[in-house]
Amino acid sequence: MIAGAVGGLALLCVLGWPFFTDYRTVVKIQSVGAAAFALYFLMLGSPTAAIACLISCTQLGTSIYRWPNRHGDDSLVPWSGSERCGNRGFSGYRTI
Repeated sequence: MIAGAVGGLALLCVLGWPFFTDYRTVVKIQSVGAAAFALYFLMLGSPTAAIACLISCTQLGTSIYRWPNRHGDDSLVPWSGSERCGNRGFSGYRTI
C-alpha cells in the first residue's frame, strides 16, 4: 500500500511537470518524481531500477544550476519572452 502511494506520487510528478514553465520548478518536480520512483523500485525489490532513478536525480540536481536563457529568465518556453523583444519568435526574426 505504501509502495503504491509512493508510485502514485511519482506518476503525479511525471504528469504534472509539463504544466510549469519555470525551469527550476520543473527540475524540482522531476527530481521529486525520480526520487519517488527510486524509493518505489526499492520497495518492489528492484535495486537496478532504483539506482537508475538515483542517477537521474543526480543529473537533475546538477542541471538546476544552468545559465538563464537569452532573455535573462529561466523559462522553458522559448517564445515566452517574445512580447519583450518586439514580437520576435524563437529564431529571433520577426514573425508575421
